[in-house]
Amino acid sequence: MKTELMTIMMISLIFLMHFTTTTISPRAQPPWLFSLLSISLAVAAVTLPFAVVTTRRARGTNNNGTAAATIPGLREWPLVGSLPAVSGPLMHRRLVALAAAHGARRLMSLTLGATPVVINSHPETAREILSGAAFIDRPPKAAARELMFCRAIGFAPAGEYWRRLRHAAGAGMLSPRRLAALEGIRHRVADGMVRRIADQMERSGEVAITTLLQRASLESMAGSVLGLEGGAASEELGEMVREGYELVGTFNLGDYYYTTLWGPLMDLWGVGPACRRLATRVRGYFGKIVEERRVAGDYQERDDLLSYMLTLPEEERLEDSDVIAVLWEMVFRGVDVVAILVEWAMARVALHQDIQSKAHKEINAAVGSQPITDSDIISNLRFLRMHPPGPLLSWARLAVRASASTPCPRGPPPWCGPYPTTRPSGGTHGRFGRICLPQDG
Repeated sequence: MKTELMTIMMISLIFLMHFTTTTISPRAQPPWLFSLLSISLAVAAVTLPFAVVTTRRARGTNNNGTAAATIPGLREWPLVGSLPAVSGPLMHRRLVALAAAHGARRLMSLTLGATPVVINSHPETAREILSGAAFIDRPPKAAARELMFCRAIGFAPAGEYWRRLRHAAGAGMLSPRRLAALEGIRHRVADGMVRRIADQMERSGEVAITTLLQRASLESMAGSVLGLEGGAASEELGEMVREGYELVGTFNLGDYYYTTLWGPLMDLWGVGPACRRLATRVRGYFGKIVEERRVAGDYQERDDLLSYMLTLPEEERLEDSDVIAVLWEMVFRGVDVVAILVEWAMARVALHQDIQSKAHKEINAAVGSQPITDSDIISNLRFLRMHPPGPLLSWARLAVRASASTPCPRGPPPWCGPYPTTRPSGGTHGRFGRICLPQDG
């Protein structure tokens, strides 16, 4: 690869020197024209090698020019790869259409900038990728790296550290005992949200449901993760979460050129510096809470995740920086997931009266007139539980290997499209009715 790159650069430079010395004379042309042509040729001489190498790498060719594997895909453009073909709104539907047009539902090759990837749009292939131990690791975006998510559960590499994090999250927050202990927080948050909805309806007859759900979700996660209730979940925490959402959702061209030396220069919107500033605020905010809890010494009597992590034995204890990363990720991701889930369910029942009627009957039958607890009703709300929202694109992994059904080149990370693999475009609302749901969620 280095030899090929040097050869192409030398040919480009020789062509540039010959062209400028024999074809164009500075005395025969206007100075501005000569300068413009010289700059253009210089840029071409520098970018051409990267364009050729990027295209060859994306096509999965070996050094001898033979194909490593046959995967259908899109035509690739120099430097930008397949980005023009997949950019725009409704990207999940665009990928489905492209896979169908190229006969590549199982695997379709793309090049996003300088990053070769393979896209999966078939349930069987997705099952192989998502259930295989070789595909556990996920490729972090620049924002995820800067916001410390690589030290938390979502993006930490598979290994002993990752298993420790999963165990801590499961035992410290998601175990049956912890869920039962935190039930009071969830009820208080729900009661507060209902009161705010009633107040807004009485004052104006309208409800800003998105804002209310985000606030309720923040209060729930702050109580479950940090042990903060009511006004203790400060506005500063909400601002940091909202800013983090904006940064993670900002298009960063550098994410598609992270394998190149000039990848950092492609961060045209300053996502990296903004994430670093936010990470500094997060460390200060969460570090203060951790230190206050440690000084108070009452974490043995509390049921939130922070208190559990402070009670871990010495051999299992994490560094404070890792504790902060785990707590921050749990709050950050939990607020978004819960708010979107509830808003999506409300929008769905509002738009489809048949779903609303069926869900209403199910809730009445499950709840009745008796006092309710989470464990009493969740297992009985089967219709509501079979319609969870999900990501439309983001199941990506760091590596792909050949499987029984698909030949794959080593190297390009696979993306599994949840939209085409789980949602037939002509499906009905109750299409998951035959799925056997687990009783514990």
